[in-house]
Amino acid sequence: MAGDPTIGIPPARIAPRATLASRWVVMAVLGLSGTVIYLLPFLREVYYDPLEEALSLTNSQSGVLMATFGLTSMLAYIPGGWIADKIEPRLLIAGALISTGLLGFVFSTFPSYPVALVIHALWGVTATGMMWGALIKATRDWAPASEQGKAFGLLEAGRGVSEAAFLSLFLAIFARLGGDTPAFAQIIIQYSILH
Repeated sequence: MAGDPTIGIPPARIAPRATLASRWVVMAVLGLSGTVIYLLPFLREVYYDPLEEALSLTNSQSGVLMATFGLTSMLAYIPGGWIADKIEPRLLIAGALISTGLLGFVFSTFPSYPVALVIHALWGVTATGMMWGALIKATRDWAPASEQGKAFGLLEAGRGVSEAAFLSLFLAIFARLGGDTPAFAQIIIQYSILH
């Protein structure tokens, strides 16, 4: 049929019986997941001084943590896309969230610098290698070809709104708990529970 927006999409990916409400729930979950997955790896963006204090880091060591995350993320993009084509996105997203959260629990103990480096490297694998390709694929599958712009716009809007809400809430909690190292550990634990 000419003009059919579902042409080229495998039938298994089209959910004709999916209600409008269930589709919006899926998009909300994708947006929230796309935010939550990066809260832990990007702790230093919001909690720079508390992170350095808790781990006794220099500015250079803090930079190396993020460089480690960035490098492993970059290297994980290519196999991550291939893996997303082989494994169901919902399984990859769930696995990425769980493994990132478990690493967060370890990180909340403020491990030694070498262990923190390994955790950041693994976050690059879980947040990017496992999650990013699956998130993009699930978003593509959410809408027909004629609505891809809408799907990705909604995903990014959901990520932006949920990030602002989470960061505001957790910064308020951090301040309320005293803004010290034990309070920072509690924030990391709460972030990990979100996963």
